[in-house]
Formats: sequence, structure tokens, C-alpha cells
Amino acid sequence: MVLKNLNEKNSIIMLAILTVIILLIPLSIRLLIYDNSLIGSESYYHARIAQTIADDGILTTDQLSYGGATYLLNPYHLVISNLSKVIPLNSLLKITPFIFGILSFILFYLILKKLKVDLKTRFLTNLIFLSSPIFIYLFTSPNQHSIPFVLTLLTFYFFISKQKYFLIPLISVIIIPLFGLFHAITLILLLASYITITRKRLKRFMILFFAVLITSFLKFIPLYLQYTLPTTPSFLTFNLFNMFISDFGASMAFGIFTLFLSFIGFASIKKNHQDIIFYLLAILMIIISYHIPYLRIYLNLITSFLTASAIFLLLKRKWELKLIKTLTILVMMCGLIFSTTSYINRISHSDPDNEITLSLEWLNNQPKGVVFSHYSKGLWIESIANKPTVMDELFDYAPNVEQRYNHSHIIFNSRNIKTTTELLDKYNVRYIWLDKKMKTGQVWEKENQGLLFLLKNSERFKRAYHLGEVEIWTYT
Repeated sequence: MVLKNLNEKNSIIMLAILTVIILLIPLSIRLLIYDNSLIGSESYYHARIAQTIADDGILTTDQLSYGGATYLLNPYHLVISNLSKVIPLNSLLKITPFIFGILSFILFYLILKKLKVDLKTRFLTNLIFLSSPIFIYLFTSPNQHSIPFVLTLLTFYFFISKQKYFLIPLISVIIIPLFGLFHAITLILLLASYITITRKRLKRFMILFFAVLITSFLKFIPLYLQYTLPTTPSFLTFNLFNMFISDFGASMAFGIFTLFLSFIGFASIKKNHQDIIFYLLAILMIIISYHIPYLRIYLNLITSFLTASAIFLLLKRKWELKLIKTLTILVMMCGLIFSTTSYINRISHSDPDNEITLSLEWLNNQPKGVVFSHYSKGLWIESIANKPTVMDELFDYAPNVEQRYNHSHIIFNSRNIKTTTELLDKYNVRYIWLDKKMKTGQVWEKENQGLLFLLKNSERFKRAYHLGEVEIWTYT
């Protein structure tokens, strides 16, 4: 019924209202239940680095991460640190993702319109896009990829527009590579696909291509001459479920029904020489996104369109039994809604909760010292407690990642006091921070395993803080 009475005006209004609601729900829950705390762990890292740059200028070494890890300048931190001089940082970190989310929805809508996608498909594609877990992930918390994503959409829109707007995409393509090489490569692939299919604007593409190439060379050649390409640590294990499907707990992934419908939409594309470019681009992005997860923010644009195409295919198809058709469509729509609502609920109630935040605020007021914990807690400890950690989630260019992980594993699981204390001394550990997840599967399965046994049975350890399921022990 909504699609039958759709027009340009109410299409924009409905999508805009829904975008605002989807983006505000997690922020409202964090405000009401979790004392307005940020979502996730990277948010706290961005906040800390931006504040450090605002206070002390550009840094080359992060003294809290791994007790001294190389810091490579991120343009996102420069933008946030400069804006924080006008808008309070805590407010800024919530306002900017929201604004970028609105801009991305508008630009995607205008791009589809410029590509002459019919109104109903355009509406449904945007509806799926803005209710997707990836969209929610990208625009409900501070994220370094939100700016280049919006700039990429902006570049593509003005690239396919009139010649007089060419200066805007030219400026954008100079900026985009500064945020990451894969953003630049994705932009070039999108533009190349467009000119291959339409055979238009080849000269404009060549200008933008060389602009991207020059900026990328200036940015990355000196970087990779000094540092090797970052690699994924061997202790991180992935599979298709926890990598690509949000319903199985992945943070930046697709709903299972979106994937299923997008495959139907993919298979329904006409097999001609022009559409083969679309096939190749989609397949290439899927393969690369296994190794570069953030590429999925662009793949999400394609899957949203394919999912909408699949839904219209099911609606137009002749069914012998209308009841089966109705039930099939109903199951698919309910599945899409479930993926969205469950993901919103999950990130809205994600850590750090109040217990974690209070414990780290207490730790912030204690004497200086290195904190030992699971690496997934590192960014919170560094940002809220302002204490260096043995290890955190920033693996790229971090010192001795594999060794630190192996030593952490030994500390967690050994009951040998000599072995444990030697390793704690090696990293100058003064505090040990534990929470419920660590004690219920993330590190230990039983109560008196490894370090848990030593904490209770050695005079070298003393419990200094305890609130709910969070404990902080001192080591002497």
C-alpha cells in the first residue's frame, strides 16, 4: 500500500524520518541507561587521540597503547580535534556520525535518481540501506570511515552530474586517499565501472584517476618504505558466519535475510556484456571484504539494491497459491526487520556498561602503572583509566603483537607463580582488570583456572576494587 501511493516528496520525508529514528534509538538508550557513554571500544580510542592532539599537538607515538606503539596520523582525528575547539568533544562524537548518516542517505538517494532507478526501487533500496546493520554501525558512533564514505558518495554523484560541478569531485578525490588506500581503490573501481557501462565522461575519469594516484603515492609510498604492510595476527580466527552475518554476532556485517535476498537479486540480473561489470565488481568486493572488513560499507550499497530487486522480483512473480506468496514475502520482511531490531538492541546495550565505566574511572585516580587484561578491553582502559596496557585491539604496527598475545595466554592460564610473575614483571604490570565476560568464556571456563587461582592464593596479588562482576587487582 505504501509503495502504491508513493511519490517523490513523501518518499524523501518517510526515509528521512526513519533515518533519524534509527540513528537516535541507540544514542537515546545510551543516554538513559548507560550515562551517555559511547558505543564500542574504537569510539574511546578516537576520543582519546583527538583530545590528545587538541591538547598537545600531533603525536608520533601512542604511549598508552602497548606501552608505546607507533601512531600513524589519521585525518579523522585532525578533523575531530579541530572541531572540538568549537563543540565539546563528547557532544561532537555523537553529532558528527548522525550528520554523516543523514548525508549518506541523501546522497545515495540522489545517486539512484541520477542513474534513473525508478521511484519504488529507489525507495526500497534506501529503506534497506538505512536499516542495515552496517549503516547503523557506521553512523551511531565515531567512526574514521564515515567521512571518506560520504566523500565517495559525493564524488560519484557530482561525477555523473553536470560539468560545472567537476571541482567538487576533484577536491574530494584528493582528500579520500588520506583516509585509507582501500577507499581510494574502491572509488576508482566505482567510477571505472560507471564509464565502462555508460561510455561517458572518460576525460573526467582520467583527471580524477591521476589525482587519486598522485595523492596515494604521496601518502603511501613513504609509509610503506618505512613500514611493511600490516598483517592480521595469527591468533585471530574468522569464519563466514562471524565475519559476514550480523545475526551471528558480527559487528559490521549483513543480516542473514539481506544476504539471501541479495543473492536472489544478483542471480536475476540480465546476463549481458554491460552487466558483467556489475558482476565482477560485486564478486571482487565480496572477496576482498573478507580481508578488509570496512570494504563492506561500500558493498552494502550494492546488496541494498540487490535485496530491493529480489523483493520486487518475488512480488511480480506469478504464484499458483497466493497464500504461499504472502507467507514468503511476510517471512522475508520479518527477517529484515528482525535483523535491524536485534542489531540495534545489541549495540545499544553493548559494553562498556556502568560497572565497567565506574571501575575505569576509579582506576584513573590511582597511581600510574601498566594494566593487564584481555586485549579487547585495552582501548577502554587506555581511554577512560588513562593507563598503559600490555595489549589492545590496534594490531597494525604494534610492537611484538604475537609475542605479547602468547605471553598473555600464558599469564591467563598458568598456575606457576614463578612463570606468571616473570611475565608480569617483563611488562611492568601493576594492575589486573577482570570482568564477567573474561571469567565466563572469553578467557576462562572455570572459577580457579590459571591466574584466577593465583590471584586468590598468592600474597603478590591484592584485590583493590570490586563492583558487581568487575574486579581490579594490584600486583606487587
